[in-house]
Amino acid sequence: MNLNWTTVFQAFSFLILLFLLKKYVYDIVIDMIDKRREEIKNKIDSADDLKSEARKLKEKYEEQLKQAYEKAEEIKKDIIETAEKEKKKILDKTEEEAENIKKKTDQEIKLQIEKAKDELRKETAEIAVRISEKIIEKEIDKKKHEKMIDDFLKGLGENIDQWSNS
Repeated sequence: MNLNWTTVFQAFSFLILLFLLKKYVYDIVIDMIDKRREEIKNKIDSADDLKSEARKLKEKYEEQLKQAYEKAEEIKKDIIETAEKEKKKILDKTEEEAENIKKKTDQEIKLQIEKAKDELRKETAEIAVRISEKIIEKEIDKKKHEKMIDDFLKGLGENIDQWSNS
């Protein structure tokens, strides 16, 4: 076997180089790798923490949003109830005013009817008196004449009452 000294020298140089690299560089590279690994691990843990915190914040905001919707629904119901109460109040007031107007109108109608009855009675009495005067022309004394007119007016009043009730 033919040993080549160059190859032996190269192998020996390589081993020395490995020894020197191991002694001086390997620990530094391993430390850098370990630091980098630790840094990456910390960043992953931090990212997990942030992700967890983000999830909690999301849940918190979703809960707040849910509460806001519930509050909005509650306010909406209150507004609707208030509007319904106000509507009922207005309708009641309107009905009351309509009833008052109806009562006033009924009273005015009754007054007008009474006025018309009185005027009719007066006119009828006057006509009756004129007719009586012409027919009787002083044959009856004044007391009998007034009694006849009163009887006539009473009968006329009863007829008018019957007419207004129908």
